[in-house]
Amino acid sequence: MNDETFAILNKIPSMWSSWFNGVGDHTKGDYKDYMIVINAKSTSDIIFKTTINNLCIGTRYELSLYGANLNRAGTNYDKPNVSFRIQSAMYPNITLAEKTSDYMNEYNTFT
Repeated sequence: MNDETFAILNKIPSMWSSWFNGVGDHTKGDYKDYMIVINAKSTSDIIFKTTINNLCIGTRYELSLYGANLNRAGTNYDKPNVSFRIQSAMYPNITLAEKTSDYMNEYNTFT
């Protein structure tokens, strides 16, 4: 996977020796699920962007993420963090909600 690309996979590809190669989705006992694997550069601004149409006024929507650093402990790459930003479709410069994660540390096992 090149920098600034993503793929929908059920196992982490054997691309780099620093990654947890071959590991599947974090859900225990469920090895058929898929996950989005993102190889972002440290200077990436937007790694994934989508528009959701046909939303209804007055309806509650929930957005969730389980994020993990694919690099093993000791590789000392930049630690990723993720931001969610919901913007107005009518007024794109208006942010309706935003949440940023803490930095995702490297570990000896895929968490």
